[in-house]
Amino acid sequence: MKRLSRTSRTPLMKKGNAEPNSGGCEARVAHLDMIRGLALLGILIANMALYASPSIYMNLINKEWWTSGPDIIVKQFIYIAVDYKFISIFSFLFGVGFILFLQNAEKKGRSGLMLFIRRLVVLLLFGLLHSYLIWFGDILLLYAILGFALLVFYRRKLHTLLYTAFGLLIIPAIWVAAHTFLPEFVPWGLPLGPMVEEANQLLSESAAVYSGGTYGEIFQQRLVDLSYMQNSSLLTVPLTFAMFLLGAYGWQKGWLRDPETHVAVIWKIWWWSGGVGLLFLAFQLWLYYTVDAAQSGFNNSHWAGILISGPSIALFYMTSLLLLIRRPFFRKLFTPLEAAGRMALTNYLIQSFICTFLFYSYGFGWYGQITPSIGLGLSLLIFAIQVWVSGIWLRYFRFGPFEWVWRSLTYGKRQPMKRA
Repeated sequence: MKRLSRTSRTPLMKKGNAEPNSGGCEARVAHLDMIRGLALLGILIANMALYASPSIYMNLINKEWWTSGPDIIVKQFIYIAVDYKFISIFSFLFGVGFILFLQNAEKKGRSGLMLFIRRLVVLLLFGLLHSYLIWFGDILLLYAILGFALLVFYRRKLHTLLYTAFGLLIIPAIWVAAHTFLPEFVPWGLPLGPMVEEANQLLSESAAVYSGGTYGEIFQQRLVDLSYMQNSSLLTVPLTFAMFLLGAYGWQKGWLRDPETHVAVIWKIWWWSGGVGLLFLAFQLWLYYTVDAAQSGFNNSHWAGILISGPSIALFYMTSLLLLIRRPFFRKLFTPLEAAGRMALTNYLIQSFICTFLFYSYGFGWYGQITPSIGLGLSLLIFAIQVWVSGIWLRYFRFGPFEWVWRSLTYGKRQPMKRA
């Protein structure tokens, strides 16, 4: 990547009428919305297999439904370049939003902590409704629960946030690696999940229910899948919370608040995150393809690489975007993402509404029929429509519809929706 000169830079910050985290402050930061929009695209691409097929059980037993060249390439691309990278970006931005919300509330003389607690309660309700009534792969519920723990770190010294984040990533990675290579010394490993016979049964049941069952049957199956997802997300918790802390740390250091005056630091983060990310991605791939998944559940050994490669490459993606948009051409190219990022909650939930309707029996019933390559194209199409609709919506309204509900419930009164 060619180093960009300071003479080619353009302003990175822009103010508007809504808040950076779509629910709490008055000024927006354009480049954060662009990053958030990019994260939404990556999350949709990563989630498409979960919407369209029983991939959570297929991964347990290394079962493949699609073996054509393009489908294998797409699956490998998603595993290498997308999985756990963009959700890490989303988590990072949640940490940024946490600090922004509290700081802006206190500037207005309000009780930031109490408002943030109400904000988390509303997010918890969104997560419960989404998880149990729409789709089992929800992240809002986890964010809301971990958000309460995040309050402990408000006003803590910055090095406390940084060291805690590193510990949450490094210690579990060492633990997984030790359990993989020295099981006699570390016998207490990760939950194995269903074994092969049980996984095959769950795979068949979910495929039949989602493609042809009633909404009641789908609800019951969703409870089963949700239970498995929650039980197998042990290492998702430290990764997510670590990114919360890194986001709060990065904003308070000023790198994201005013990146134009921290270009040298951003370049250093770009180099280090890219190098470390690629190194541990190689380690992750080696573990994934050398450890027998049928013996270890969901091939848990590759988490030793994911816990470092995912956050590192997420930082690499974010700093790459910050450096690119210093050039007018790239800033113009990525500007449409800003509208999608401003409506992140709405667009995230709408992705679930659209995809479950496309794949489940109460809609088009395409479950189990869409290949990974078609799924990638479908992801790009859905997101392109979301970007277009978001741009039109924000011409007339200050918030996305779900952001407006979130904000109104947080502040306890109806918020102005239409633009003047």
